[in-house]
Amino acid sequence: MAATDLRPNLYLSSDRNPVLRIIRTSSATLTPQIIDRFLSVAVVGGVVGVAVSFGKHYTLKALALAADDQVLAISLSKSGPGKQAKNKFKAPPPVLQEALREKILVNRDLDKLGFDMEKIATALYMDCAARIAPAIDAQSMHSETKPRYSDAVLLGIMGGEAGLRKDNVLRVLRNDDKTGAEEVDVVIRAWASWSISTLPAFAKRRPAAKTICTDMLLTTDLAMLSRCIYDGGRLFAMKPTKVRNDCKGDFKLDKSGNVQLDLERYKTRVRASNSQRILVETTRSGTGARPLIGHAKAVKGKVATVKLAGGKPLGKITSVHTIGKEFTNAEQERISIVLAVLHRTSTFLTHPLVRRIYFTPGKAQLDGDMPREVSAPIYYDNRPLNTSQSLAVKKVLSGDPKDRIVLIQGPPGTGKTTVIAACVKSLMTNPNYKEVRHIWLLAQSNVAVKNIAEKLAEVNFFDFKLVVSNEFHFEWHEHLYKKIEQNVIVSDVFSESSVAFDRLLLGSRVILCTMSMLSHPRLMQTGLTRLVPLETILVDEASQIEIGDYLPMLNKFANNIRKIAFIGDDKQLAPYGAEDILGLRSIFEVPHLRKRAEWLGKQCTLSNRMPAPVGHFISRRVYGGRLGTQHTISERSCCRFVDVHKGKEVKSNGSYVNMEEVQAVVHVVRRFAQEGKSFRVITPYDAQRGKLEQQLKAAELPWENKCFCVDSFQGNEDDHIVISVVRSDKIGFLSNLRRSNVMLSRCKASMTICTSKRYLSGIASKTLLGEMAGEWGSDAWVTWSDLLSRRW
Repeated sequence: MAATDLRPNLYLSSDRNPVLRIIRTSSATLTPQIIDRFLSVAVVGGVVGVAVSFGKHYTLKALALAADDQVLAISLSKSGPGKQAKNKFKAPPPVLQEALREKILVNRDLDKLGFDMEKIATALYMDCAARIAPAIDAQSMHSETKPRYSDAVLLGIMGGEAGLRKDNVLRVLRNDDKTGAEEVDVVIRAWASWSISTLPAFAKRRPAAKTICTDMLLTTDLAMLSRCIYDGGRLFAMKPTKVRNDCKGDFKLDKSGNVQLDLERYKTRVRASNSQRILVETTRSGTGARPLIGHAKAVKGKVATVKLAGGKPLGKITSVHTIGKEFTNAEQERISIVLAVLHRTSTFLTHPLVRRIYFTPGKAQLDGDMPREVSAPIYYDNRPLNTSQSLAVKKVLSGDPKDRIVLIQGPPGTGKTTVIAACVKSLMTNPNYKEVRHIWLLAQSNVAVKNIAEKLAEVNFFDFKLVVSNEFHFEWHEHLYKKIEQNVIVSDVFSESSVAFDRLLLGSRVILCTMSMLSHPRLMQTGLTRLVPLETILVDEASQIEIGDYLPMLNKFANNIRKIAFIGDDKQLAPYGAEDILGLRSIFEVPHLRKRAEWLGKQCTLSNRMPAPVGHFISRRVYGGRLGTQHTISERSCCRFVDVHKGKEVKSNGSYVNMEEVQAVVHVVRRFAQEGKSFRVITPYDAQRGKLEQQLKAAELPWENKCFCVDSFQGNEDDHIVISVVRSDKIGFLSNLRRSNVMLSRCKASMTICTSKRYLSGIASKTLLGEMAGEWGSDAWVTWSDLLSRRW
């Protein structure tokens, strides 16, 4: 045990910043005597400030307890030997002394007060099998309606900005969202939590404060909540704290002296945020760089209006960065739902549909949670359905309570969107099906939603509305919606009255949107979910959606939902973060649901996806030979490899580029364009996608809606696919079988892969692409000189 002193320096008044006596120990060396000495101080006010810090893999690293001027800082040592391996979900749990559990953590005479108490309570259970009671979440006590991580809420809890050292407070209170947080910060955060109890506002609110008592929760329920918070926290921790915003070099000043930035890339756009800051660096003649800090007042399309502190910028803008992280509406809803359950103010976990999804159900739950309904017959005269498609559609249309939740696994080209279209038309246009149904078609990405809409239009079904955020649509992606422009509702009309919104719907009972749109703060105000209730839900690309992302939808609409069908393929893209977070699940990784999944095992003749050699290779290597392939193209010449032998991977803002491959793609595209071929270019890295667009545009070749990242191209296809692999020295992206599967299964007629022969025959030889190159052999390679002379 060691003791040190520290002054927190959070308040302007020196009297409010006492010298703290910090008692440092570990979970292995902590004794009952140390706890008793700390409690002799803590019992005076009956409140202990609590904070935690996280280490690698978002496991608990330290626990800090504070009262008055004393802080007990406990490093959490592991119970067993050994080093945690990469991607290991959890090391052996720390041992918490029984005295710590009984005398502090579950001592009913001590209120445990902390910021983000839902995170503290669930982490203690998940990493240490420890419960806590009673615990108070600091943000939940605040009356401010703004987001819990906004400046207004955090500063308001601490007594108001006027008496605080604002920057110090915000840095300390937000620092626990980073792994490897500084040890001193967790100590100050614990003391800051305790200091709240000395404010007059706390005394008024304490009697009515909601408390968290995890010792009253069932183990299964607490485990589920803990996993949701862990996954959400780990994903949030993966967000960068500093992002370079790609902007044009010049800038404009409005009448108020605010800077107007012209943004160049949607992925690195500036966002209007409650918790992020904008760092602008400029050149100033004779004095060098002059960085300025501000915040985005407004963002409209490609123009961001930024208010800078400390004067207006001089010279030319050299760089713009967003500093800090922002919780999305969906992320905040997840936390609110878990908090409500922990506060015992929500019955969310008792809903039959929630139990069916997140918990292994008994027979009574399978059979008795919904009345039997009349099944709808298939009504789809656009094209014949094969046997597996018909079985999948019948499952969705079934009125059997056992089929209230349906999973459909569809490998590339097996007609997942055809199944969706058949379900929609069967429910909406069958004259023998009299009961009015409302259908919501959801997906993770805007592009996937747009693809569903185009499929419906292709089969002459136009009685739907696609709801898209103005942030995504205006100036950035309006061109994507030209085919279905009349069916699009942009979120900037959410301020309209319910009557006006009803007129926009024009009687449509089918709504398409992203999962995140269901968390839009104004969605409910429009009356949309009242006019078109979420009764039948079809979720496309469900294998890309982390299972915790369904919490907001189920919390709001579970009572309305009669049927929910999850359509996807767990051999294609996984949820974001699955490579780093072992155990991160989509609905397809839930065993009791997965075992009842319908299998689409045959590529559709009409989809014409994947020439036979490519289809057979993918079937053998990815699907165990279960995927049937039908295609008129049977020659291996449908797939060619361009040997960009001088290509070199170069890191660029956290991504990678390969300029030699960019030039190779330009040559291939020029030939395709001259021959009038329909094509798309895909690449694993967004920086490379940006370079490809720039160079195609500079060469006066087709570039709009032509270049995509692999991760945004699932569900898409084209006759001719050009791939830029980018990597030349390390395996990188190719180590992921699921992403490689998506990349290699997009073509309908041909695939041209720009990469290095040395690379694929060397370090990348054991990857899916390396094995494909090995199977195709040397005859499939095109040399650089052949490419330039067009001898291929």
